[in-house]
Amino acid sequence: MKSILVIFPLLFIAIGCVTTHSKSFIPTPDQAISMKMGDDPIKWEMDHLDAGPTGFIAEFVPIGQTINAWKEMVSQQITFTGDSNSKHIANWKDMITQGDPKVVIIQIATDSASTTVSYQSQAFNEYSLRRFIQGSDGIYAFAYHVRLDEMDEARVKLWSDIITDSKLIKNPQKR
Repeated sequence: MKSILVIFPLLFIAIGCVTTHSKSFIPTPDQAISMKMGDDPIKWEMDHLDAGPTGFIAEFVPIGQTINAWKEMVSQQITFTGDSNSKHIANWKDMITQGDPKVVIIQIATDSASTTVSYQSQAFNEYSLRRFIQGSDGIYAFAYHVRLDEMDEARVKLWSDIITDSKLIKNPQKR
């Protein structure tokens, strides 16, 4: 099994340097998401990155797809917040429901530090599986998205396993 460690500070190169006096100051995360994305035989590439003082989002698509025309997508996100995981998820559910009032959201699993949810949305034309993990400096999320007409039970199972096995580790870039 090949593990991939997502360390958002390395992405600073892609978004430019900032200073602590800048309105666009981006904190260095305390933790990083460790996941076995390499268990998927499909090769993924980052096609979208956005970062700011409130968090990061990086979105990956299979090589040959784009963020504007994807069939499958993986996203990794950090929201710097003092909110609890449950409060963050409640706000997230409200946001999803505003976009699609008929969305079906299912809470799959919860432990002391994380919650895994799925949703199926006709309006968004997607199935999504997402794990929210409470970190020391915010909420870390890792998600797999697939278009409804592209859903494959074996791929959803693979990504369910990858997401379930993901964990937070101390950020080796933070001193």
